[in-house]
Amino acid sequence: MLSTPYGTGNWFHQTWVRAESGENQFLPIKLPWYVHPERNEDWRKRQDELLGDPRLAAQECDCDFNTSGDVVFYPEYLDFIIQTYVKDPLERRGVDHNLWIWEPADYTRSYMVVADVARGDSKDFSAFHIIDIDTNTQVAEYKGQISPKEFGYLLVAIATEYNEALLVVENNNIGWATLDSIQERGYKNLYYSPKTEAINAESYLEKLDDPSKLVPGFSMNLRTRPLVINKFREYIGDKSVIIQSKRLVEEMKVFIWKNGKAEAQSGYNDDLVMSFGTAMYIRDTALKFKSQGVDLARAMLSNIAVNRPNFNGAYAPNQYNNPYQINYGHGTEDISWLL
Repeated sequence: MLSTPYGTGNWFHQTWVRAESGENQFLPIKLPWYVHPERNEDWRKRQDELLGDPRLAAQECDCDFNTSGDVVFYPEYLDFIIQTYVKDPLERRGVDHNLWIWEPADYTRSYMVVADVARGDSKDFSAFHIIDIDTNTQVAEYKGQISPKEFGYLLVAIATEYNEALLVVENNNIGWATLDSIQERGYKNLYYSPKTEAINAESYLEKLDDPSKLVPGFSMNLRTRPLVINKFREYIGDKSVIIQSKRLVEEMKVFIWKNGKAEAQSGYNDDLVMSFGTAMYIRDTALKFKSQGVDLARAMLSNIAVNRPNFNGAYAPNQYNNPYQINYGHGTEDISWLL
């Protein structure tokens, strides 16, 4: 069959996407304008003027499946990601080969695992991403149909492998079953959300010391959902995140505005999009708050000047190279462990 792309969500687009991922027996062949030997950049630029709409020209000339309706992620940003970062995984794990690994665990790095839980039936998928926190790089991804309890066991295993990563799980109705299995395994580095609606650095740090003010998992609600999506869009627009998964990019292509709400187009899923957006939000809020708390503690400790009497009863001068050492006159004590 032969056709010009005409939006997403239709039969032709679905068939094309499945052909690209090897899920059907079609061989996908794309013939954009530049395969024609008599056309050059000047010809292509002229098409924008002739057709009167750069997006329509991209559809007709570039074989671009422009989204019908208002797109959340602009095609030019997605094209940059595809051309710059997207690649096949180094490894595909699991019975269903749905755990994609681009970078193995590096025990000198800090990671977070952010998950979206589904029922495990044929209608939706459970998904998670593993993010290198410092470089904001996607290093692994999972999307598959698995029971919530088994999903919890998988999350504990992969988070443990990736250097005891911070484990973030959406605590919706189904998510509690996954969180229960995680707590059953005794995983320590589990993310907790404040019960209150207000989130700022001071209140977040205060609640970390009072478990009664926290609930396990990330609470996705009417207030946090727009923040998650906006933070994701911000990172994409700034080109400050590295996405390596074509599965995620395909979901981003069909993630549109419907009556003011961002969601997947009919017939598609947004499990990867929402879990990745949550990762961006967590990285930009809770992790920054925690880092701010550590910085405050470090600043406080840097100003500590404690003089202890030496054996002769005199006080030794508090002069040392390490700001986290207390001078006792006869020796020093390293107090950096307080951090």
